[in-house]
Amino acid sequence: MYSRRCFITLYLLLLIVQNSYAQNTSAFENLLVNANNNINTGSYNQATLLLKDALKHSETKKNEARIYDLLAEISIKKREFKTFKTYDAFATQIATQLKDTILLIGLNNRKGIYYMEEGQNDLAAQQYNTALNLSIAKKETKKIAEIYSNLGSLFLAMGDKDKAINNFFNALKLHELNDNKRGMGETYSNISSVYYLMGKVDDAINYQKTGISIREKINDKPGLVIANINIGQLYLLKKDNVLAKKHLTEAVSYAEQTENDKLIASAYAGMSTYEIISTKNYRVALQWQTKAITLSEKIDDKQVLSRLYVSAGNLANNVNDSVTSFNFYDKALTLSKSLKNKENISNAYQKLSNFYNSRGNFQKAYDNYKQHILYRDSIIEKSNLSKIEEVRVKYETEKKDGEIIKLITAQKLKQLQIEKQNALIAGNVLLAKQKQSEIELLSKEKELQDFKLSEQTEKIKSQNLNSINKEQQLKLAKTEQQAKERELANEKTTRNLLLAGFG
Repeated sequence: MYSRRCFITLYLLLLIVQNSYAQNTSAFENLLVNANNNINTGSYNQATLLLKDALKHSETKKNEARIYDLLAEISIKKREFKTFKTYDAFATQIATQLKDTILLIGLNNRKGIYYMEEGQNDLAAQQYNTALNLSIAKKETKKIAEIYSNLGSLFLAMGDKDKAINNFFNALKLHELNDNKRGMGETYSNISSVYYLMGKVDDAINYQKTGISIREKINDKPGLVIANINIGQLYLLKKDNVLAKKHLTEAVSYAEQTENDKLIASAYAGMSTYEIISTKNYRVALQWQTKAITLSEKIDDKQVLSRLYVSAGNLANNVNDSVTSFNFYDKALTLSKSLKNKENISNAYQKLSNFYNSRGNFQKAYDNYKQHILYRDSIIEKSNLSKIEEVRVKYETEKKDGEIIKLITAQKLKQLQIEKQNALIAGNVLLAKQKQSEIELLSKEKELQDFKLSEQTEKIKSQNLNSINKEQQLKLAKTEQQAKERELANEKTTRNLLLAGFG
């Protein structure tokens, strides 16, 4: 009797302990879910408080690493890079010890974002490719999509629109297969940026509209800031000032609901652009621009500052403040060179050329113009527009086929589950077992489809690498040709100057 009582007591104790552990696990997971939700809406301070509370309930090293991973995500979004490095180091150490590939994928991907923000594109590419290789090995299509999107942004910053659009469409395809709304909204916005740079404004607007529609449904406030800034500026190009102001005002409203200084600065800069183009009110424009620069300098956002300085230089030039104007242009050029951003370097040289030309200093105007042309021509340009359209058509066709197969498989599985349940209710065990076998077989087929998808992504990656090698060979040949042409041009210029001297 005593033994039985002890057994019952021990059994109850085990139940209590197990239940307590389950409750702790549930509390921990709820904290992480709430923290993630706050990150996605830009409420970073609340997310940080939740995550620090979650550390008390982490209980395992893996959970601890998950928390540090999210804290690193918040830090990079706020551009608090010193804090980011600390949390990233904690998470990386634990993930490496545990050999947690999923965490390592995310950490390498985020390091790529950090290096890209710092203008270290080679290091960014290394981190992205490490993350991509790990993702393909694990068949993590959601992660593969994120990395393709980031590689697209990297290639866009480097002036390679072909590789950018390839990666963006690869990302979109995978985001849609995984029904990742946030990823879809972001990628549509990225694709829009490429079409804008190719001069296809109407296409760019349509892609932004699709992205905004998706982001509104999931209340993606940070994403809506970016999308509304972009579409607002596109409408300015179309001279539709009413729609431009509507979207740019919405961008400011969404931005000020987040705790993201980078987004707020971008929204203020967008309003400055509106005042410059639409109303020609340079005084108000300069006020918006100054607010944007102050925030961007606070968070040391070099990429944005390299563009804001140019715009501020333009404004100072418009009110005949030559010293301030030159200083801003010079800052823009220096910063763009340190970031190796060819688009921005070319732009800064062009503005300096215009600056000197308007003041009668034609030699300096000519020198800066030559540099502008040199950098502009080094960027892969509009000749590849037909290739971009080819990628889009291919994507649309493959997407349609994939969606049909996925839909049919999902419907079949759902129907088989219903038939199995009905057989069990009717007491027909044999039929229920038959349906279960069919479910298992179809599930295996689905796994095979997923495997084929991962093989496709590997093939795409291989094709991208091959195209890079071919491109490098062509680029080398083109560089040699340009060097010869410059040599001939210099000889011609020298002859002209000598002739002028004798005259």
